[in-house]
Amino acid sequence: MQIEVIDWNNSTMSTRISDQKVLEETGRDWDGWYSWLDGNGAEAMSHKEIVSLLADGGQLERPWWQQSVAVEYEKSRGLREEGSTGVAGFQVGVRTTLPIDNDEAWTLITAGDGAPLWLHDEIPNEPGQTVRAPDGYEYELRTIKPGERMRLRRVDPETGESSIVQVTLSPAKSGTTLGIHHEGLRDGEHREEMRAHWRKIADKILSIV
Repeated sequence: MQIEVIDWNNSTMSTRISDQKVLEETGRDWDGWYSWLDGNGAEAMSHKEIVSLLADGGQLERPWWQQSVAVEYEKSRGLREEGSTGVAGFQVGVRTTLPIDNDEAWTLITAGDGAPLWLHDEIPNEPGQTVRAPDGYEYELRTIKPGERMRLRRVDPETGESSIVQVTLSPAKSGTTLGIHHEGLRDGEHREEMRAHWRKIADKILSIV
């Protein structure tokens, strides 16, 4: 299985997601999204407002697609300058498809062998609970929807620097897509560091399925 890295801050992605892939995953191709966003006044909106519009009116539930469609739209309309980071700061996403069903995938990353690979033997299940992960950082659970997603605040215990990590599961043709989205990174160097970190985590989880 392939590990896919998504970098929303890179204004010139080496390979743009294909029209066919966007259509299959979101119900519209790129031109369809551009027209829909134009018709809903997105050209005058901030990045955050466009993402909210896609999540609500556009009914895009996955943050992967909310961010990807918003960034591509901004680039197509000249709203995003090179180096622009948007309201979420520097961010990066990693995803891979696990060859198991959704329930098995959720158990794997929250209670099975996969849980200690990225977070802790005991995954928090109530907002406000905090655990120390293998990477040395503290993770505070902010929101959780069992079987679908969890959002955590990642805190450096020495400096207090924080960022947000969201882990999602969604149906795929050959199993379940595991997505890890990390936002609020301090700069491009930090983004590269976390890109490597989450890619390694995704690879480890995939290897034990």
